[in-house]
Amino acid sequence: MAAFIISTAAWTAAGTWATFLVLALTLYFVYRQVAEATTLRREQTRPYVVVSIDVEQRQLFMLTIENVGSTPAFDVVVEFDKPLRSSMTNFEPVRMLQEPNPMLPPGRKFRAFWETSFEVFKDDYSHPLSYRSTVKYKDQQGRRYGPETYILDFRTYEGLASGPKGINELVNSIEKLHKVHTKWTSGIRGLLVHNVDVIKKNHREDRPHHLAQIKSAYRENGWKAAADYWVNALRRRYGLWSR
Repeated sequence: MAAFIISTAAWTAAGTWATFLVLALTLYFVYRQVAEATTLRREQTRPYVVVSIDVEQRQLFMLTIENVGSTPAFDVVVEFDKPLRSSMTNFEPVRMLQEPNPMLPPGRKFRAFWETSFEVFKDDYSHPLSYRSTVKYKDQQGRRYGPETYILDFRTYEGLASGPKGINELVNSIEKLHKVHTKWTSGIRGLLVHNVDVIKKNHREDRPHHLAQIKSAYRENGWKAAADYWVNALRRRYGLWSR
């Protein structure tokens, strides 16, 4: 009997510990889910400052600092492993590279002209082709991010940045278009183009003549003659009748 009582007590204790263990595991998984949800929400709403090289018109290299996150970044500090060098730009007056930027709103992009592909990919280009950039900043709650590292390497764009068409080609195309447009005249040479505004203008100019003819027909032959003239004028306008 005593053994049976001891066995029952042992099972009761084991059940209690099992319930406690299940409860502890449940609380642990709930905590993990809440923590992951909090981390995910923080990642979705955090600022995210990126340093990169942008290419414009397949020839112009732009140093770009952009907040691609959804909230502002504060006290943004951008540093490089070596001084930035350029054959066309002096980076010393660029304030965003010399001191912390107080705030970088979401979607805002700061850019500075750096180089052209013609210069960078010359055999005698004397400046570094690769830089290591680090960026540090804070969010609205004061949480710090960084240092986050970005590699800026011009060689990534070799064979892609340069192209047959650039600003000079664009200017030449506009000049050719202008020359063609000047031939669209109403003179002896070229293509005569009547747009809707010109047609309306001609109708307005012809209106006093038609009114004078209607009055003349009315004085000479009455209302029927005036009405016949107006109907015939409308027919000529819309190509329904011509003499």
